[in-house]
Amino acid sequence: MKLQKKELSIQQNKVLEFIYRWIRPIRAGDLSKEMNIKHTTMNSQLKSLEEKELIEWDRYGPIKLTTKGLNTAKHLNRHHGILENFMIEILGMDKNDAQVETLSLAPIVSCNFVNSIGKKFELPTICACGSEIPTKRECLD
Repeated sequence: MKLQKKELSIQQNKVLEFIYRWIRPIRAGDLSKEMNIKHTTMNSQLKSLEEKELIEWDRYGPIKLTTKGLNTAKHLNRHHGILENFMIEILGMDKNDAQVETLSLAPIVSCNFVNSIGKKFELPTICACGSEIPTKRECLD
């Protein structure tokens, strides 16, 4: 089942991307601290992501991305990285402003749009945040 772009809130996108970029296992309480989100809000976000089959989560255990969650996170991370680099390198935006704009735009733009930007401007394969941008084949639509 393909996840529709608007099925995730901006906050859920942030949480999913954070879990994807975080290298070691993380629990809800630690994730809440790292992302500066209230614990109750984080639990609500995690429950929703679990219902969408994007994560596996036991209340007190580590959070794990499912295959669907991993694919969705790679997709979002590709969009995020290319858009953020485009805004910084081509449009000359401040890194923080570009990141804020990207969080809103990345989930709603098509892979065709993102891949066209990447191809046209030959953007780097490393995001301004320092993480590797997933390849074109990671896009889901």
